[in-house]
Amino acid sequence: MLPHPFPLLLLNRIQPAIVLIDHGHFQYNTVALGLSLWSFYFITKGSSFYNCMIGSFLFCMALNFKQMTLYYAPAVFMYLLGRCFFSQQHWFLRFSLLATTVILSFAILWWPFFLYPFSDSSTGTQLTSIQSVSHVIRRLFPFQRGLFEGKVANLWCALSTKPISIRSRIPAQIQPLSALLLTLLLLIPLCIKLFQTGIQFKVFDKKDDKESHNQREQENSHLKLLLLGSTASGLTFFLASFQVHEKSILMALSTISMLFIDNPHFVSWFSIVSVWTLWPLLTVDKLRLAYIFSNTVFCMLVWTYSMFNNRTAKFELGIISKVTYKCVFPISYLLMMSLHVAEFALQPPNRLPDLYPVLWSVFGCSLFCWSWLYCSHELYTEAKKIRGSMDLKKMD
Repeated sequence: MLPHPFPLLLLNRIQPAIVLIDHGHFQYNTVALGLSLWSFYFITKGSSFYNCMIGSFLFCMALNFKQMTLYYAPAVFMYLLGRCFFSQQHWFLRFSLLATTVILSFAILWWPFFLYPFSDSSTGTQLTSIQSVSHVIRRLFPFQRGLFEGKVANLWCALSTKPISIRSRIPAQIQPLSALLLTLLLLIPLCIKLFQTGIQFKVFDKKDDKESHNQREQENSHLKLLLLGSTASGLTFFLASFQVHEKSILMALSTISMLFIDNPHFVSWFSIVSVWTLWPLLTVDKLRLAYIFSNTVFCMLVWTYSMFNNRTAKFELGIISKVTYKCVFPISYLLMMSLHVAEFALQPPNRLPDLYPVLWSVFGCSLFCWSWLYCSHELYTEAKKIRGSMDLKKMD
């Protein structure tokens, strides 16, 4: 799947959005992203189920380092659940091993909060162990901040513009429930397909060369599927979940970047769109020059790679792919550039001071919605390939 690791590693290291957020906005997301990618590798690696336990442990480390890793959790959970049931024998043992791994990992990481409760900084009172843990959880999930924060390129922010103004139409007390229901609705088709693919995992005899080759092919296919599923899951949470920050798009960007060799055109486009939607935030952080420079370097490296690599990108020529490559790409590039020029040359009207951030939000949301559709389509296409490959191997 990854025949050229060096350009893949280089393109991932200089992703403009990740570089600007982690080294300009100082968020340090790369630790959690790196642990997540390692966990995906182990989860889909080898015939031994103990690799799934190692991957689960690494994912727990990523989740506890950065709560945004929850964006991957539905995809990872459903795929691992499918792996538990890939054989009717010992399914309960496999499920118990995974559950034990997760519980012990969380217990070890959270035990210090129980063992050393702290005092409330505002009142100075000593908290109990339970109160300390509850305080940390409230800080991790700030539901009191509202449906969204800032001009984010997600559905809730885009639909809150006039005349729709959905934020004012939905009572504040049911906004978290509305976000949860919409997120689950978009996740269901992805989770079902990942579960079905996990069940199809087959253990090959590595002593036989042909079987060993089949094992590697299966690992690569399942890894690609998990990366696509995690990307779609990340986009789902970004678009529909409660209290989303602009930087949350890094979750989807990190996983899809690993598929650059397979589909360089879409990954490059998605990378540019992701950092483009961060422009209002980067402007506040005074990172305009860094934005221009990092995008220039990224585009030059992508162009250089395409010049020296004659491989044709692998994608299905269905209706989604055709529309994406022939319509969405050129139109979106033109509009993104036009908005940059307009913001530089034209002052917004006095009655619309947030005109450009709102346009960034609405247009960015539409592009991310299409990206979700594209990734979901690719997920189902890849799952169909895996199923067809397994059927051929059974016939052999």
